[in-house]
Amino acid sequence: MRRKRVGAAILAFAAGHPASAFCEEAFTGETAAYVDWAVKSCEFKGSDKTRQLVEQLKAKGDAAFSDHYMKGFYSKEIAAANADRTGTEKLCSKMSQWYGGSGSKIVGLVLVPAEPAQGTDARKNPVSADSKGGRRRRNQL
Repeated sequence: MRRKRVGAAILAFAAGHPASAFCEEAFTGETAAYVDWAVKSCEFKGSDKTRQLVEQLKAKGDAAFSDHYMKGFYSKEIAAANADRTGTEKLCSKMSQWYGGSGSKIVGLVLVPAEPAQGTDARKNPVSADSKGGRRRRNQL
């Protein structure tokens, strides 16, 4: 009888929490360095969650936080991403997947700007080949 109650309690707990909550990795200084890089290089925005996690680690007086931050900031992956535009785009894509709204590592650390809706930004809409680019009168005979 007791096993049924424990099983029911675990099931109720799991039903109320998304699967990603059980899989999230620990937030470290290295994670903070990657998020900082993404904010600067990918035009992402840091979330309130990121700020709260950093403040919690600072409040604990975690001396390893700064060491881990420097390790992440000077990592080979970030150095390679800084080397060329393609590397930057690849790491930005990874960062979005890892730490974006539905992140695979820690959900919601960065806010990825949404693409503008089709037709909302005239500068991004290509001019068609048959368009002259302006309003002109045709020669009438």
